[in-house]
Amino acid sequence: QRIPEFILSHEKELGWEPSLQFEEGIEKIEYGAFQKCTSLQSVHLPKSLKIIRSHAFEGCIELKNVIVQEGLEIIGDRAFRNCSMTKFNFPESLQTIGERAFNSVPLQNISFGKNLIRICDSAFRDCRSLSFVSFSEGLQETGDFVFENCINLQELSFPESLGLLGYGVIDGCNELHSVYIGKNTNISHIEEDFG
Repeated sequence: QRIPEFILSHEKELGWEPSLQFEEGIEKIEYGAFQKCTSLQSVHLPKSLKIIRSHAFEGCIELKNVIVQEGLEIIGDRAFRNCSMTKFNFPESLQTIGERAFNSVPLQNISFGKNLIRICDSAFRDCRSLSFVSFSEGLQETGDFVFENCINLQELSFPESLGLLGYGVIDGCNELHSVYIGKNTNISHIEEDFG
């Protein structure tokens, strides 16, 4: 089962309590399903959910609370761009975070599980409240500008599983004083200016 594309996109007033709770059995939230629902404040996602497609909650500027269950595997491009969460529980099951998925979201601390393989371009760009990031072994690739302009980020430690580090990953991270890449890391490619 799936939530269709643009089912409530650009709805400024939902007409009920500003929260959504999905029934078990839903596996996909499709492209732009709740894009710019500006009154939406809280979302409770089911355990059955595997994929959040691109732009699904983009521009939900009042969305502060998202409850995520184990089982989610893919967060699509711009899925939560310009939302208002200060925290997000990235489940162990998560494998891919799309381009600009959390661009300009005021997240403060984030931790990733061991099944995360890829973080795409600009995924956390302009997350200006972000101060702490924790990776588990398993991450293989970061795209370009992943943490660009995360002006409060102070330390990054990449796992030894990392094989590709993109361009400009830490551009504009002016408070960053420590970047650690393990001695056994098998990075086959680092862009010329990763930061």
